[in-house]
Amino acid sequence: PNNFYLITCADSLRNNNILNINGGSSDGVIFFVEDTIKFPNDISNIGFNSSPILLNPPIDFANVGDTFYHNPLAYDIDGDSLIYELIDPLQQSGVPVPGYKYPNQLYISANNKVSLNRFTGEFIWAVPQASGIYNIAILIREYRRGVVMGTMIRDMQIIVSNCSNIPPQIVVMQDTCVVAGTLITKTFKATDSNIQQITLTATG
Repeated sequence: PNNFYLITCADSLRNNNILNINGGSSDGVIFFVEDTIKFPNDISNIGFNSSPILLNPPIDFANVGDTFYHNPLAYDIDGDSLIYELIDPLQQSGVPVPGYKYPNQLYISANNKVSLNRFTGEFIWAVPQASGIYNIAILIREYRRGVVMGTMIRDMQIIVSNCSNIPPQIVVMQDTCVVAGTLITKTFKATDSNIQQITLTATG
């Protein structure tokens, strides 16, 4: 589109044995991501722009039979609205990797579903069926007053293990509206049925 620049990054090798890329023969498939940036900015009507920053790393871990959650934790310093969409990973601009299947398409089952919240970016996989390495890609668009300011792609790996450990359960808390600049104090609670020590950390 007009006034957009494309920034790309390609790596000649992905990890091998990514189960949902090219039937697991993924080491010869190019890793590719791209961002678009609107430039020059219409300063009088739109203003300057900064791309979102993703605070969670692009490698995450899951367990067979346990619901998996991942949120990129995208932060936009300009306060632009972010919209998320699952896409096929790319090997070059506009060209998907060969033989891609979403994680729920490898082992088709009523108990194997994936979803992405287009407003919060939360990816849910309920539930992983088999151990191994899987790949997903998320397209993030940023909007300001209805104008697309740019896009970026998160291409990430999910490493699924098959162990008997039961993950801790965090007590769900009610969403709270906070005025910018004010202090909020909350107590988070979690339990572990394996009677193991739990450490809670936060990002955001």
